[in-house]
Amino acid sequence: MKKILLAASVLACILAGCKTASAPTPVAPGYVTAAEQSVGETIAGANAVVLKYEADVKAGTYVPTAAMKTAVSDIQKALGIADPLATAWHTALVANSAAAEPAALSSAVSTINANINTLPKVAQ
Repeated sequence: MKKILLAASVLACILAGCKTASAPTPVAPGYVTAAEQSVGETIAGANAVVLKYEADVKAGTYVPTAAMKTAVSDIQKALGIADPLATAWHTALVANSAAAEPAALSSAVSTINANINTLPKVAQ
């Protein structure tokens, strides 16, 4: 009887145009949610940009403009806010996967993204 009901339900969905549910995209190991992964990747990427910038300036292979110095400084300040907040949010997500992203973290990530997008694109 259950098989008949299941078959009838499947047939009804097919005839009605129901779409099959697709599995959600899994998050990378170490993350709880896709939003947390996005924040983590933004922070990691921004750290890499800052480290490369600092190394190039120190080596004398790059002379930044005043605007670039300001953008990198703003990124560094935002990273100082975002990194500990992301760690705290991860801890909260482990305890409760519905924990909301802190507003200050969202703001810091927005600052990072806005400033990263002002930097010149260079070959890696």
